[in-house]
Amino acid sequence: MNYITEMKAFLSIIFCIVSIGLFAQQDREPIKWSFDINQVGPTEYELMYRADLDAPWVIYSKDTGKGGPIATSVSFTSDNVKPVDEGIESGERKEGMDELFGINVIKYSYKQAYILKQRVDVNDISKPITGYVTYMVCNNKVCIPPTDANFSFKINVLYNSLEKSSDGKGIKLIKKND
Repeated sequence: MNYITEMKAFLSIIFCIVSIGLFAQQDREPIKWSFDINQVGPTEYELMYRADLDAPWVIYSKDTGKGGPIATSVSFTSDNVKPVDEGIESGERKEGMDELFGINVIKYSYKQAYILKQRVDVNDISKPITGYVTYMVCNNKVCIPPTDANFSFKINVLYNSLEKSSDGKGIKLIKKND
């Protein structure tokens, strides 16, 4: 092979490597989910759904109205759980006109983790709590279609009863005896 042919082959290989790297970055998921569970009563648990976003992505609130982006929502696939509340969101909240959708929306920025905490009542602790979070994320130019993040919470019983406090002003959880 002559020098020009070798250079063409070398440059072609470099181009392919760079193209694969750029393509891989575009396919990278801009959100990472983690899940946690805490017992807050004999049969009541607090579920935590946490999303860490890459810059400059945003996730839309569970309270986002119709006619725009898909609101974040939680769906359960197990039959042993009943939601006690709709959940409380935290993170860097922004509310206002969204340029992509042309309506007012509530969204959470990548600058802080988006956290949704929800209380549930569990009627069968031998089965895990399973389901999925449906969400939509966008950056300044594009949106990823609504996506589901599956979760499964293993239930660990730490407390099995409630007792009134000695001053009568509250209650406390009683640890289970093994």
